[in-house]
Amino acid sequence: MRKYQQPPYGEPLSSSFVYAAWSIDPLRVGPFVRASAVRAQQIDKIRGVAPELAQRADVEGVRVFEASFLPPLPGMPKYDVVMLVRARTGEGAADIRDDAQLRGLGPATVFSATNAARFGDTETPGSGVNILLNHFVGPTDRSAAVDTWRQISGWYVAKTGVDNSTLLCAEEDAPYVVVNYVRIPGAVVSFMLQQVLRPSFYRYVRALLKGHRLTSLPLFVRNLPLGSADA
Repeated sequence: MRKYQQPPYGEPLSSSFVYAAWSIDPLRVGPFVRASAVRAQQIDKIRGVAPELAQRADVEGVRVFEASFLPPLPGMPKYDVVMLVRARTGEGAADIRDDAQLRGLGPATVFSATNAARFGDTETPGSGVNILLNHFVGPTDRSAAVDTWRQISGWYVAKTGVDNSTLLCAEEDAPYVVVNYVRIPGAVVSFMLQQVLRPSFYRYVRALLKGHRLTSLPLFVRNLPLGSADA
């Protein structure tokens, strides 16, 4: 099996993250998520809470995303809104995870995560771009999942032009082992085609995931501007 040159990794971020996701009204045409009045109303409520979270001393940034492309894969999380809060400390993340206002919005899942590895800058620019939140499930432990991510990162850099990735290692009771947070180049469909039309994707990426008993569940989202709360 060919090996690909790995990207230049930076030091993991010292921040802790809180991942909250909602399944409000994930209407789809094929894999494309349609606009929804019900979802728009709930997004307004979520965006109302986001600035208050962003103003807390233990918070570095808050992002709210709306799903745009939800592949019809077995076990795929049908989230159509995601909030990602970046806290300064693990204690701060725990407080946000249990925040009454956040919980009152009825998320389908809320969990904390740390940055296990990264390259490039995922959060700049912060708007007008397509974001991939790639959820990985399986019996593989978190350290092995991080190693697998490192092995496949070189392929994505070489074959799709990805120049960033922030790997979130989820807490033990989370529904996912890791979540890969990536700003992708260009449109979602072209990014997907660059994968599925390449034989090396199956020989290398899919083979590595299968060998490490990991399943990839990619959710594509777009950043929603939050005015002064957008970080």
